[in-house]
Amino acid sequence: MAIFLYYALVYIFACIWQFVLGQFMPFDVYPNFILVVIIYMGLTRGTMTAQTFGFILGITWDMFSTDVFGSRAFMFTIVGYFVGKFSKDLHASNIPAQMILTFCASVIVWLGLGLVYLASSPAESAAYFAMTRVDIYRIMVLVLVSPVFFASLKFLEGLIINGLAERR
Repeated sequence: MAIFLYYALVYIFACIWQFVLGQFMPFDVYPNFILVVIIYMGLTRGTMTAQTFGFILGITWDMFSTDVFGSRAFMFTIVGYFVGKFSKDLHASNIPAQMILTFCASVIVWLGLGLVYLASSPAESAAYFAMTRVDIYRIMVLVLVSPVFFASLKFLEGLIINGLAERR
């Protein structure tokens, strides 16, 4: 029961971080908080949980955006799979690993979405692939703040799962 409560709260916090708090970031540089949640879940809970979170959060994002429907769900599921495969080799508390995985996952999502746009609308994909300074700043901000979000997700996990286990 505690694990489902934890998953529900992580989903709610990820949506709030991405869709509400992300709108208040300065200079149009809003990090992809959902990507950090997927990476955290992959490192701490494994492939299946990360893929599930990637798909559900991606579908949620697709419902609220004008992107090609299913594109983010597809890319986040792929990221969840690959990060989950690294969970045996990397520890979630390793800050350099968090930052490197976040950078790699950001680039993979950016390239993957670009390929989806290329397949669906070649005229618009040229503008997408023209990486601007804002895109580079978004990735760098996400890489720099990812340890903070990893720590907050670890705190939430300890609060919910360990807190409910101690009450029994």
